[in-house]
Amino acid sequence: MSEGKTGLVEKAQANGQSMLRLLILEESASEAQTLIDPLREAGYAVTAARAKTPLEFQVALKKQEWDIILSPPEVSGFTAKQALALLKHAKLDIPLVIVCEQFEERELNDALRNGARALLNKRNVEQLQMVIDRELRDLGERRARHYYEHMFRESERRCQSLLESSRNAIACVRAGKIIYSNPAFDTLTGKQPEGGAASLNTLVHSEDRQVFIDLIKETNSQHAVSKQLTLRIQGADGHPFKTTVEASSVHINGQQCVQLTIVMSAADLGRAAAAAPRDPLGLISSGDFISTLDGLLQAEQRPPMALAYLEIDEFDKLKQSAGDAELKAIVHDIAAVIVKRAGKGITISQNSAQTFTLLFPEFTVEQTVKIAQAICQDLAEQAWQRNGHNITTTCSIGLSSPATNVNKSVSALADTDVACQLAKQAGGNRVQIADPTHNTSVSDDQALTARQRLRDALTNNRFRLVYQPIVNLHGGPFQCYDVLMRMLDEQGKEVMPADFMPTAEKAGLMPSLDRWVISATLQVLVKQRASGKETSFIVKLSEDSLNDQTLTPWIGKQLQELQLPGDTLIFEIKEAAAARNPVATKQLMQNLKQLRCRTALGHFGTDPRSLEYLDQLRADFVKLAGSFVDKLSGGVKDEMMIKTVVQAAHNLGTLTIATFVQEASKMTILWQCQVDYIVGFFLQAPDEDLTYNFSENE
Repeated sequence: MSEGKTGLVEKAQANGQSMLRLLILEESASEAQTLIDPLREAGYAVTAARAKTPLEFQVALKKQEWDIILSPPEVSGFTAKQALALLKHAKLDIPLVIVCEQFEERELNDALRNGARALLNKRNVEQLQMVIDRELRDLGERRARHYYEHMFRESERRCQSLLESSRNAIACVRAGKIIYSNPAFDTLTGKQPEGGAASLNTLVHSEDRQVFIDLIKETNSQHAVSKQLTLRIQGADGHPFKTTVEASSVHINGQQCVQLTIVMSAADLGRAAAAAPRDPLGLISSGDFISTLDGLLQAEQRPPMALAYLEIDEFDKLKQSAGDAELKAIVHDIAAVIVKRAGKGITISQNSAQTFTLLFPEFTVEQTVKIAQAICQDLAEQAWQRNGHNITTTCSIGLSSPATNVNKSVSALADTDVACQLAKQAGGNRVQIADPTHNTSVSDDQALTARQRLRDALTNNRFRLVYQPIVNLHGGPFQCYDVLMRMLDEQGKEVMPADFMPTAEKAGLMPSLDRWVISATLQVLVKQRASGKETSFIVKLSEDSLNDQTLTPWIGKQLQELQLPGDTLIFEIKEAAAARNPVATKQLMQNLKQLRCRTALGHFGTDPRSLEYLDQLRADFVKLAGSFVDKLSGGVKDEMMIKTVVQAAHNLGTLTIATFVQEASKMTILWQCQVDYIVGFFLQAPDEDLTYNFSENE
């Protein structure tokens, strides 16, 4: 291939030669060829490509999997150290070997310290061949290990899934303690705490107990033995039944233990489930509620029934006025009021911390109105003493009777939920009967399901944080990450913000999500500072939180309890939200600054009045809208626009952050435009990892 073209490709040869996919960082195609030829002569079928800039290097990394990278110390201002950093950010296991005409021992030490596999004289062909042989052998072993580790994890996952879904009761025992039990075993033993020796002692009929103990001991001493016995098992209901018990030797987390498998028939499991202890108030899980309702709706002789959907009014304010333990106690007391007033024979489920569903069998809607009104009245009259003051609350209740053509619980509950939301919109503390002429649409079902999933995720803490490093373009000390959140569904699959944030906004749950993120971020900060890291985080605040008068006192309390300085947190508010709420935003920013927290305006610069807002609010940072970076192509006009905004921000004492930086070429232009910091996939995709090496950019 001629000089000056980006790619240099040599087709792989046949005849059983060893394949070598080689990426070469080199200005000259002829110089690159001098590295390829001796490797071909050594018996390698070489497929090679050449790159000479960071952008070309990144593109090449994405195009295919490479075996070896050969690089000089520097090519066209692009250093081997930068290439190694890009490899690290991309999390690619590709050996990089530095080749040059001559080098000193200091350069060799630096190369190895930065992650290079070797530093060679490019004219020493024999040494180059030996290093390539070694690196390919090591790489093959690493890739094989990664493959088998992946297969092992997949195998473990499948085994775990089989255990969890098995009808048989399965438990793993080590040193007389239960270290794992599947749901069927928990049901059989009455869901007693893990590790309780009492579960094993009472599991087997007293006359068979010694045989059972001997079985465990024998299996434990003879690791390869798997043995079966017929024993009398008695579950939580005390009713004994004969079944097969198998004991086998297994390993969990590298430690040997005994796995017990108790064969369960459907009748045995059903009887154990019926005897399992319930919530002290008689509440059932939302899953059991749905199953019960589905069974009634799909019965051949369908009984009359009424449904109620209850939601605690202004729950966020209730959370703000009570701590976590106090809130849990108050919600328990609220549940007790509901159960007492609803009466016996009513099926009640607590779906989340603030919502309940009630099933009234053999009731009409008209008959349930008085009960629902009494629940509202009883709650409104309650006052809980907390920290020297009374806490009161009310609730809204929606009522409905499923239409004859409705045979799914989610459809039946949709009308009830809509009625509840209408009651809330009317001011709360009231009962609303669903319109019998209303036909629940698919969108209603989807909205209800999405809202319930979100509330369930909040209740069960099914969220996680991911981070993106924010890097100083001018080398100053600044270890900061952008904080992002992900929701996990019932199967643990990640749900992106775009798929749950709109639902949270409509349901008024954004303040709850904001506080979850802040609380989780503070816990991470404690760990970072304990390990000696001066880390800061940028945390986004929703528009709903701007008018929350209790937010900054709550943040101050958290910082004080955790002994964290306020400047470890930077709170980001979207420019558009600030523009819609200028007074509230200014007050919030002032309150945050009193806590020494810093502030940022996000998605900045697209509004003609952006600089005017900044002048009024005086945020510490602005995060430039992604469109600024997208438009950068090296043109004078695009650069001038960014330079103008950056200079104006600097004049107001505000630092600038460029977002969505995806390419190395954009970084150079942004540096020339005096942008202070960058964040984007070029540095690192959002990840749970907090080990980004900021010193590489200084």
